[in-house]
Amino acid sequence: MKIYKVSELLEEIKWLLEDTYGLISVEGEASEVKYSQKGHLYFSLKDEKALIKIVVWSNIVYKLPFKIEEGRIFIVTGVLTIYPPTGNFQMEARKIEPSGIGALKLALEQRKKKLQEEGLFDERKKKPLPMLPQRIGVITSPEGAAIRDFLKILDECKVNIFIKVFPSLMQGKDAANQIIEGLEYFKKESIDLVVITRGGGSFEDLMPFNEEFLVRSIYKFPIPVLSAVGHEVDVTLCDLVADIRAATPTDAARIIKNQLDGVYEKIINYEEEINYFLINKLERGKLKLNNYKAIFSFKNLSNILKEFKERLNFLVFRFKEGKFKFLNKEKEKLKTINYNFSKKIYTFTLYHKGKLSSLEVKLKNIKYLLRQKKEKVEDLKVGLMHLNLKRTLKRGFSIIRKNGNIIRESNETNIGDNIEGELYKGRLLCQIIKKEEP
Repeated sequence: MKIYKVSELLEEIKWLLEDTYGLISVEGEASEVKYSQKGHLYFSLKDEKALIKIVVWSNIVYKLPFKIEEGRIFIVTGVLTIYPPTGNFQMEARKIEPSGIGALKLALEQRKKKLQEEGLFDERKKKPLPMLPQRIGVITSPEGAAIRDFLKILDECKVNIFIKVFPSLMQGKDAANQIIEGLEYFKKESIDLVVITRGGGSFEDLMPFNEEFLVRSIYKFPIPVLSAVGHEVDVTLCDLVADIRAATPTDAARIIKNQLDGVYEKIINYEEEINYFLINKLERGKLKLNNYKAIFSFKNLSNILKEFKERLNFLVFRFKEGKFKFLNKEKEKLKTINYNFSKKIYTFTLYHKGKLSSLEVKLKNIKYLLRQKKEKVEDLKVGLMHLNLKRTLKRGFSIIRKNGNIIRESNETNIGDNIEGELYKGRLLCQIIKKEEP
């Protein structure tokens, strides 16, 4: 029986697996999804009974139009193999497809969710349709039916409008880039509204309008954008991010026409109202002028002046009379105020003069008490001086202590005891060699 080295056995099993099964496809639910720093992808594919480890090298990961999400069902095509350094059984993926949904649709679904979470489709951030969109830039294919349907409706407009077309591809890999070129072109032009339009098409035909870089360009565009891509059932990411969305090119033209015709009707109504107002104003002015002519005719002018003069004289008399009465009244008020003020000053002076006398008496009493207290303090000070221990020691006395306690009698000590004597200046350490009892 042959004895294998571990590496030899694993290499032989690896070769047998790859040779026996070749390229196979496995369907299951993705779990434990991990991306490495080098760009490789690792996950497990499982069903209700078992799982298999999947490895996707970075060159394959880079080409995937979608992300592997946990919980989704995928069909993985690849080869069964063993990783020799660890002996792990795994499958190297060559191709991955979503089960039951196309790769493009899954990628679109993931992109839509991501942009929605960033707020690019928020209705509150959308710019309104201009009140008078007379200068319109259109990005479309000049040969397509969309531009013909669009222009046909706008030809019926009651307001003069200017339309400039930027020719662009509406499908294929270069379409999104050309549409962005159109946006950049109209950014420099004096345009009120930009329309991006094309007719219907297959899911794949409309994919340029789902490109993330185009959606972000429309979101940041400073001029209102109207998107009319496909038919009513077709909804692209450009439709969702645009400020205004129309189901079809014809519908887009109707939105603009209705806005312009509405403004036109308002202008007509305002014009009629202004004419009516001016005519009425002129009629009323004419009537007033005739009345003034009748009043200020030469025959009545002298009577009017006489009445005005009499009225003026009456007003002058009333003014002088009122002025005299007002001055007398204010003079009496001033006298009353002066009397009341003098009375209050006198009362205030008397009251505070009495209080001042009372305070002087109290101050004298306080001074007398302070003098008495001072004399008492001096007496106490003299008494304390006599009790001062230092003064007693200075006269030649001393204090004898044993173990810190003051000794008053000789019988409190024994021969050989150490004692301490406190003098006026300094201390003495002594030993008892002899003592006499009282």
